[in-house]
Parts: sequence; C-alpha cells; structure tokens
Amino acid sequence: MPWPPDTRMVAVDVSRAMIRGVWPGAALGHVAVCARWTAMPLAGGTEHVVIGDGCFSALTGDAYQAMARSLRALLRPDGLALMRFFIRPERPETPAIVFGDLEAGQIGNFHVFKWRLAMAVHGALADGVRLADIWDAWHAAVPRPEILARNRGWPLPVISTIDDFRGVDARYTFPTLAEARSAMAEGFEEIACHFPSYELGERCPILAFRPRE
Repeated sequence: MPWPPDTRMVAVDVSRAMIRGVWPGAALGHVAVCARWTAMPLAGGTEHVVIGDGCFSALTGDAYQAMARSLRALLRPDGLALMRFFIRPERPETPAIVFGDLEAGQIGNFHVFKWRLAMAVHGALADGVRLADIWDAWHAAVPRPEILARNRGWPLPVISTIDDFRGVDARYTFPTLAEARSAMAEGFEEIACHFPSYELGERCPILAFRPRE
C-alpha cells in the first residue's frame, strides 16, 4: 500500500509468533510492537491514523470499550480511525439456513461459509461464539468434508482450516452494526461507512471516525 513520504507505521499484536510469521520487518522502515490493543505502549495524542481489520472480533466483554478508549487516546485531535468490523445481522440466521445454502451451492467460497456459520452459532455479544462450538456444528453436519470439496470444487486444505477450531475454548465476537457503533460512540464521531461489494461485504463494513472533542 503506498504511503506518503516519511510515514511511520507501528503495528501492534499481542502474539510474538504472529509478528514473526507475518511482519515484513525493517525492510519497510516500520516497526511492530508486541502489546495488547487495549493498552498500547504509545504516546497519547500523537497518531494521525489508526487502522484495524476485524480487531474487535478478538475481544470480549468490557474490552470493546477499553479498545475504543485506547484508540481515542492515541489519536491527535484531527486524527482518523478506520476500522473494518465483522458484524452479525440484526436478524440472525440459523445454522440450518447456512447449511441449506451450502448444500444448494449458494455460497461462493468456504471462508464465507465459515463466517456465516460462526455468526449463526453466535449468542449475544457478551457471550460471542466459542470456536469449538463452530467446529462441532460443522462436523455434525459435514462429517466427510472431502465430499464437499469434490462437489463444490473447493480445495480441501482450505476447508480444513476450520479444524483449527476443534476443541478450542477461545471465543470470537461479532457485533451488530448498532453494537459496533455504540462501542465507538463515546469517543468518536462516525463520518463514513462503506460496505464492500464482495460476497458477505454487507457484514464487513469499513467505518471511519473522527475523535470527539
């Protein structure tokens, strides 16, 4: 992605393994810091832009508000926050609907299916969805994924990514659009909302915010 000259980028992730695995390093002249998003070790009021991609889905409970406060604290008064949220629909669909669309060939790729299923198994925002419960619902309905791979023409290794959820107690959270906006409302004013045109883009809005005075 092209950046203006003299841009300083700081990436923050809590996992050192993730940083080692994906961070391109000093070749770009930027830095990565191992820290929690809710308590980033950066000077307050110094950043022009903060960008996140689905970050809130890794958080639970009060961490939504802590995240919003953390982002607000980092930004200059004229700064900009850009966040892609992964949102569940206001009227939830059931796992049966998702599996029905899968069987009917109405889902374009496995990742779209996986996130629709996760949102269908999801409870209230405070509860989120346990990753193991996603896998259990999947395995009960599709005990032989190789048949699905053959019928849909999807690579089996891509389908097998859902096996990473097996037995995992960690949770994802998918807010509704209203809940996402509410999490940011205290410290930010929303100035734009863009829904991408790709499949499931209606559940992946990119919201832009300015800090409130």
